[in-house]
Amino acid sequence: MGRDEAVSVLIVRHPLGDLLPLLAAHEVHPAAYFLALWAWPHATPVEARLLSWLPAVGCIPLTYLAGARLGLERPWLAGLAAATSPFLAYYAEEARMYAWLALFGAAALLLLASLPEQPGRRWGVGLGLLLAGGMYVHYYALFTAAGALAVLAWRRRWGVAGMAAGVAATAFVPGLVLLLQQLPVFFLYPTEPWQDKLTLPGLYAVSGLLFGASEYYEPGRRLALLLAIPALYGLVRAPTPVKLLLAFGAGLPLLLGIFTTALSARYLAASVPALLVCLAFALDSLPGRIAIPAAAAAGLLGAGLVAYADLRYDNLKPPTPEFLAQARSSGALLVVSHRHFAPQVAYYAPGGEAFSFPPPAVDHVGLWAIPPGLPYPPADGRPLLFVGYCSDALPLPAGYRVEGVVRYRGNDLCVTSAAR
Repeated sequence: MGRDEAVSVLIVRHPLGDLLPLLAAHEVHPAAYFLALWAWPHATPVEARLLSWLPAVGCIPLTYLAGARLGLERPWLAGLAAATSPFLAYYAEEARMYAWLALFGAAALLLLASLPEQPGRRWGVGLGLLLAGGMYVHYYALFTAAGALAVLAWRRRWGVAGMAAGVAATAFVPGLVLLLQQLPVFFLYPTEPWQDKLTLPGLYAVSGLLFGASEYYEPGRRLALLLAIPALYGLVRAPTPVKLLLAFGAGLPLLLGIFTTALSARYLAASVPALLVCLAFALDSLPGRIAIPAAAAAGLLGAGLVAYADLRYDNLKPPTPEFLAQARSSGALLVVSHRHFAPQVAYYAPGGEAFSFPPPAVDHVGLWAIPPGLPYPPADGRPLLFVGYCSDALPLPAGYRVEGVVRYRGNDLCVTSAAR
């Protein structure tokens, strides 16, 4: 289980009455996903991830229907793009809210693709509730909501746009109250940013994630360009509603990322269905004798990237159960020497590990959700098994010596055994 999803489960292990105060004091995301996960079975990774698998699968028919109503001659191309999307497949296996954010984007795209000539009050209310629902999933849904209102303005449906905005704002009042309580946490983040401002290499990484689930892996990022470049061409051919949704839903956050450290590529999940429709428009523009082989090639490439994401060593998901098994078999105390690995270890062995790193000035990794660990150094002098970055100095207690080191080169992770 990865760091962020371990934090998700550690959060929802708290009593329901403690959940909202904890989120208000420490989190930078809305409450809806955590409340849903609290109510959902989450005793195992499979159970917790099933809550993400359902919306990821739901994106497939919604993207297909949106493609059909946006004028694709072969709407199955949009469904195929969604069914073989590495991004959707990756976040279907992640106990986080990003598959739900993608489902929100697919629903918004379909609703706008189905916009009637004279949308009535119910249509405006429905759109407003959908936009509020998206913002309860993730605050970056606000950009897609702005894109939806821009589509209505382009169609000169000012009254419906105003109604949808009013309903969304009213329905989101409880979420706004939580957001205001979280502002001190937001203001702490720029003081010690956990990521860089967006640059051209950063944009390349964003493309790698959205089209190949390969934000940090060079082979996947290169292959993802084979899908991203046709999608860019498809954007030129796509109808105006798609262009507006992407201009606001993806363009504005990317622009924000140039000047701040507030953007993470996965926050653009709501734009993924529209990007997949753009890819479908690019394939749909090809002659029939070429379109089907090209679609098959794109589908195979997407499926291959899905397999690559499953088979590669994932930097964000180190084999923590193996470390715990090694520590138990040797009678050693598992010691986390860098905070990045603390949530996974605490998920698998809550209270059964020790932490040797100093408290960070800004908690970017959910340490507040972790149960207290065992004393360090141990009073009984038992062997130690350290998990941390190879580049960090090892916090070796007096009298201990290093007996062995296993290096995981993908993310500079070292597992070091030590004894007296």
